[in-house]
Amino acid sequence: MSGHNRWSKIKHKKEASDSKKSKVWTKVIKELTISARLPGGTAVLVEIMTDNRNRTASEIRSVIAHHGGNLGASGSVGWMFKKQGLIVFEKAAIEEEKLTDQAIELGADDIRTEGESMVVVTEPKEFERIREGLKGAGLPAPAHAEVTMVPQNTVHLTGKEAIGAVKLVNALEDNDDVQNVYSNMDVDDSVLESIG
Repeated sequence: MSGHNRWSKIKHKKEASDSKKSKVWTKVIKELTISARLPGGTAVLVEIMTDNRNRTASEIRSVIAHHGGNLGASGSVGWMFKKQGLIVFEKAAIEEEKLTDQAIELGADDIRTEGESMVVVTEPKEFERIREGLKGAGLPAPAHAEVTMVPQNTVHLTGKEAIGAVKLVNALEDNDDVQNVYSNMDVDDSVLESIG
């Protein structure tokens, strides 16, 4: 039984150590948000989770520079984005009036039409409550729902600037430490299709 007792002690020490590491990990997540500016005035906000800040910062800096961008100081573009909940429904799948009435009754910030979609905008802390309320009101499941960073203004890019910006975002998303990439760029669907 001494082997069992030894493993038990090791297990408890490991659990305590892991608990401390997870708290540090959370702090690292919060600290590593990298900003960049591209040709054409586009802003990019990158959320990173890593156990090696120096390595990751170097990799991200290299990717941004390779695509013609400049790494900004912490918070340099963060003010251009607002954290919001977005609940997106396909227009063809819902009764617009019912969605609007229910979203207003539940306290949504905004309801807007975007192409073939209806978007319910919420405060992040109200997101889950409003999504569940819409579900409880008999509305179909949303096509997409998430809490995300929404740009307050967009910059329309065309030609080489659009292609370069999309390639940068793709390259950043390919990095294993990158959790989310947000941008205020607006490009035509044809640009997205040409890059694949």
